[in-house]
Amino acid sequence: MSEPDKRDLRRRDPAAVYRLYGSDGALLYIGSSHTPEERHRAHAKKPWGGEIARREDVWYLNRAKAYEAETVAINTESPKYNVMCTQGYRDACSVRAREDETHRNRVLAGSLAARGASRSAVQGVLHGLSGVPDDLSEAPTSGGATP
Repeated sequence: MSEPDKRDLRRRDPAAVYRLYGSDGALLYIGSSHTPEERHRAHAKKPWGGEIARREDVWYLNRAKAYEAETVAINTESPKYNVMCTQGYRDACSVRAREDETHRNRVLAGSLAARGASRSAVQGVLHGLSGVPDDLSEAPTSGGATP
């Protein structure tokens, strides 16, 4: 018999969505893991870990299904201590992505300018317009020579 494909094993590797609750029944945290017991122990060491009174697990056939259920649960149940998958987290990620893109564009524009690119090409990069090559070797150079 041939050895199973690792991707097939991952598809069949069960994972749980776990919920941590406080003694008053408040939902503190939602996560997903192949080993929710280990994650529970790790959360218990966090500053809010002393609030954990119980854990509930719901098992899924694989990590992908558990992750999908976790994301939906976080967005619909609003646990107290989750950060990832929340609107605030997505907003912060969007800001960071824009900042990273702006930084990338500035570096690329500087490189293009140093290689003699037209002012409009440099401005296009600075303003995030498409069509500017990521590969600087394709950028125009002064004097027709390539670096």
